[in-house]
Amino acid sequence: MEKKYKKSYVCNDKSIKSQKSIFQESRFILKSGNLTIENSQLKFINCSFVPEDISNKIKAENSKIIFENCEFSSPLFLYSSQCSFINCSFNKIPTTTITAENGSACNMDSCLFYKNGSDIELGAQIFSLDSNINITNSKIENCINSNGLEAKNSRVNVGKTEISNNAGCAITLDNSLFEIKQSIIESNGNPQYDFSQVLLNGSTGNIQNTSIKNGVNSNGLVLENESKVNITDSQIINHIKNGISVEMYSSLRIKNCKIINNGDEYEQTLQIWIDNSRITIENSIVKDGVCSIYGQKNSYIDMRFCKIIGNVGGICIFESSELNIRECLITKNNDKPPLWFEDSKISITNSKILENDNEKIAYMENMMSVNMSNNLTDDNKTTLIKNSRNITVDFSLKDKQ
Repeated sequence: MEKKYKKSYVCNDKSIKSQKSIFQESRFILKSGNLTIENSQLKFINCSFVPEDISNKIKAENSKIIFENCEFSSPLFLYSSQCSFINCSFNKIPTTTITAENGSACNMDSCLFYKNGSDIELGAQIFSLDSNINITNSKIENCINSNGLEAKNSRVNVGKTEISNNAGCAITLDNSLFEIKQSIIESNGNPQYDFSQVLLNGSTGNIQNTSIKNGVNSNGLVLENESKVNITDSQIINHIKNGISVEMYSSLRIKNCKIINNGDEYEQTLQIWIDNSRITIENSIVKDGVCSIYGQKNSYIDMRFCKIIGNVGGICIFESSELNIRECLITKNNDKPPLWFEDSKISITNSKILENDNEKIAYMENMMSVNMSNNLTDDNKTTLIKNSRNITVDFSLKDKQ
C-alpha cells in the first residue's frame, strides 16, 4: 500500500533559505530542478523525496537538517552542512545517494541503502570528501556497479552495520581516519573485475569485532601507501584473492583474529601477503588457506601465540625480510615445507612445528641470520640450510618428550 501524505510540494528548482521549520508527512516532488536548502535549520519527519528527473537532487549548504523516517528516491548533496538521518531509506537511486563535502557532518542511524547506483559508471552509495561520516545500525546492500562507502580526506565511523552484496568494494578509504566496529562486511565484489572488500589507501584506524567474509572475486582487507591499522577480535574468511594484503610501507597489527580459507593456488593468492611493510600477529589463527604468511621486500613480521594450521604451505619469507616467531603452533600444513626462507633474517623460538605433510621442517637459502631454538618437532624430519651464516638450530623431538 502506497504511503499517504498530508501535504505535497511540487519543487520547480525550489530554494529554502534562512528558515527554521519542521515538515511532517509531506511529499516533495522535484519536478524541474533541485530542492536547495541554504543557511537553514530544518527537520523532516515522515517525508518522501521523489525526482521526476534523475538529475534533480536535494542540495544543502551551511545548514543543519534532521531527516527522520524519510524515504529518498532522489540523491543528496551536502556542502558545509550537518545532517542526521534516522530510520531513513534510500532505494534505487541511479547515482550516489549521499555526497558530503567541505566539512560536512553526516550521521546515519538505522538506515537502509538498497540497489542504488548505475551501470554507466562506477560510483559509491555514500561518498565523503573532507567530511565526517557516522553510520550505525544500518544496511548498505545490493548496489549496482558501486562501492558501498567511499571516503577521501575524511573521518569515518561504522558500527553495527552490514555492508553486503555490493558490486564493488564494501569500503574504500583514501587518506582518512576510521573506526569499524561490530559490523558485517560480506559478499562484496564482482565476478568480472578485481575488488577488495575493504581497501585502505594512506588511511589509519581500527577494525574491531567485525566479520569480513565471502568476497566475490575479491581480496578481504588491503592496506596500501603507509596505511596503519589495528584489527582485533575479527575474522577474515573465504576470499579467492588474498585474505589480507599489506603493502607500500603500511603496518598492520592483528590480535585475537581468525584468518580462514583465503587464497587460491591457481590465482596465486594467499592468506596474508606482506610487501615492504610491517605486520604483528598475536593470539590468532591462520587456517585452511594457501600459504598462511608470505613476506617479501624488506618486510617485518612478528608473531606470538598463534596457530598456523592446515594451509597449503606454511610461512614464506624472502628478499631481506625479517621474521620473529615465539610460542606458536605450526601444524598440519601440507604440500610444501611449512617454513621456506631466502635472503632474510629469522628467529623461531619456543614453538611447535608438528605433523606437517612435507618431509622437511624448513628450507633456507642465503640466510643472513637463523635462530631456531627451544622448538619442538617430529622425529625423522629434516632441515635444509644452504649458503647461510649466523645459524643456530636446536630442535627437541616430539617422541623424546
